[in-house]
Amino acid sequence: MNDYVDLSRIIHAETCYGDADSCRYHEGPCGNAASAALIAGYRKPREISIEELGDLETPGIVVRDAEGRVAELSKDEGFGNVWKPTMPDTWQDTKFGLEACMFAYPVTVLYTPEEPR
Repeated sequence: MNDYVDLSRIIHAETCYGDADSCRYHEGPCGNAASAALIAGYRKPREISIEELGDLETPGIVVRDAEGRVAELSKDEGFGNVWKPTMPDTWQDTKFGLEACMFAYPVTVLYTPEEPR
Protein backbone atom coordinates (compact mmCIF):
# COMPACT_ATOMS: atom_id res chain seq x y z
CA MET A 1 0.00 0.00 0.00
CA ASN A 2 0.98 3.64 -0.25
CA ASP A 3 0.06 6.78 1.71
CA TYR A 4 -2.67 7.70 -0.81
CA VAL A 5 -4.51 4.37 -0.56
CA ASP A 6 -4.04 4.14 3.23
CA LEU A 7 -5.33 7.68 3.76
CA SER A 8 -8.25 7.13 1.36
CA ARG A 9 -9.32 4.07 3.35
CA ILE A 10 -9.13 5.92 6.67
CA ILE A 11 -11.18 8.84 5.32
CA HIS A 12 -13.67 6.41 3.78
CA ALA A 13 -14.10 4.42 7.01
CA GLU A 14 -14.68 7.59 9.05
CA THR A 15 -16.95 9.47 6.66
CA CYS A 16 -18.83 6.90 4.59
CA TYR A 17 -19.06 4.23 7.28
CA GLY A 18 -18.08 1.56 4.78
CA ASP A 19 -20.99 2.33 2.43
CA ALA A 20 -19.34 1.19 -0.79
CA ASP A 21 -22.44 2.05 -2.84
CA SER A 22 -22.14 5.78 -2.18
CA CYS A 23 -18.35 6.09 -2.46
CA ARG A 24 -15.67 4.05 -4.20
CA TYR A 25 -13.15 5.21 -1.61
CA HIS A 26 -9.95 5.70 -3.58
CA GLU A 27 -11.69 6.71 -6.82
CA GLY A 28 -14.28 9.14 -5.43
CA PRO A 29 -14.63 11.89 -2.85
CA CYS A 30 -12.51 10.05 -0.26
CA GLY A 31 -9.68 9.75 -2.77
CA ASN A 32 -10.01 13.45 -3.58
CA ALA A 33 -9.74 14.29 0.12
CA ALA A 34 -6.69 12.05 0.47
CA SER A 35 -5.04 13.73 -2.54
CA ALA A 36 -5.69 17.18 -1.06
CA ALA A 37 -4.17 16.13 2.28
CA LEU A 38 -1.06 14.73 0.60
CA ILE A 39 -0.64 17.83 -1.57
CA ALA A 40 -0.93 19.98 1.57
CA GLY A 41 2.01 18.09 3.06
CA TYR A 42 0.52 15.26 5.16
CA ARG A 43 2.92 12.39 5.66
CA LYS A 44 2.23 9.30 7.70
CA PRO A 45 4.13 9.49 11.00
CA ARG A 46 6.99 6.98 11.16
CA GLU A 47 8.67 5.30 14.11
CA ILE A 48 12.43 5.50 14.49
CA SER A 49 15.12 3.95 16.68
CA ILE A 50 17.74 5.63 18.88
CA GLU A 51 20.28 5.38 16.03
CA GLU A 52 17.92 7.04 13.55
CA LEU A 53 17.12 9.82 16.05
CA GLY A 54 20.83 10.61 16.26
CA ASP A 55 21.02 10.86 12.46
CA LEU A 56 18.32 13.56 12.18
CA GLU A 57 19.89 16.91 11.37
CA THR A 58 17.22 19.29 10.02
CA PRO A 59 16.14 21.90 12.58
CA GLY A 60 12.36 21.98 12.96
CA ILE A 61 11.81 18.20 13.05
CA VAL A 62 9.20 17.35 15.70
CA VAL A 63 9.06 13.97 17.42
CA ARG A 64 6.91 12.28 20.09
CA ASP A 65 8.34 9.56 22.30
CA ALA A 66 6.56 6.43 23.53
CA GLU A 67 5.44 8.27 26.70
CA GLY A 68 3.75 11.03 24.68
CA ARG A 69 6.38 13.73 25.26
CA VAL A 70 7.10 16.01 22.29
CA ALA A 71 10.39 17.66 21.31
CA GLU A 72 11.68 19.75 18.42
CA LEU A 73 15.19 19.77 16.97
CA SER A 74 16.47 23.34 17.27
CA LYS A 75 19.62 25.12 16.17
CA ASP A 76 21.65 26.28 19.19
CA GLU A 77 24.57 28.68 18.78
CA GLY A 78 26.77 26.97 21.35
CA PHE A 79 25.80 23.33 20.96
CA GLY A 80 24.75 22.84 17.31
CA ASN A 81 21.46 20.99 16.91
CA VAL A 82 19.69 20.35 20.22
CA TRP A 83 16.42 18.59 21.05
CA LYS A 84 14.20 21.05 22.94
CA PRO A 85 11.06 19.89 24.74
CA THR A 86 7.85 21.58 23.66
CA MET A 87 6.54 21.19 27.21
CA PRO A 88 9.59 21.35 29.53
CA ASP A 89 7.66 20.22 32.61
CA THR A 90 7.26 16.75 31.08
CA TRP A 91 11.04 16.12 30.88
CA GLN A 92 13.66 15.92 33.64
CA ASP A 93 16.81 18.07 33.54
CA THR A 94 16.39 19.80 30.18
CA LYS A 95 18.54 22.89 30.80
CA PHE A 96 20.90 22.02 27.93
CA GLY A 97 18.48 20.10 25.70
CA LEU A 98 17.67 16.42 25.49
CA GLU A 99 20.00 13.52 24.84
CA ALA A 100 18.85 10.58 22.70
CA CYS A 101 18.93 8.33 25.80
CA MET A 102 16.24 10.52 27.47
CA PHE A 103 13.56 9.50 24.95
CA ALA A 104 11.27 6.51 25.49
CA TYR A 105 11.42 4.39 22.32
CA PRO A 106 10.08 3.97 19.74
CA VAL A 107 10.01 7.65 18.81
CA THR A 108 7.50 8.84 16.19
CA VAL A 109 8.49 11.56 13.72
CA LEU A 110 5.46 13.88 13.59
CA TYR A 111 6.79 16.63 11.33
CA THR A 112 9.76 17.12 9.03
CA PRO A 113 10.13 20.53 7.39
CA GLU A 114 10.76 20.59 3.66
CA GLU A 115 13.56 23.11 4.08
CA PRO A 116 15.66 24.10 7.09
CA ARG A 117 14.20 27.07 8.96
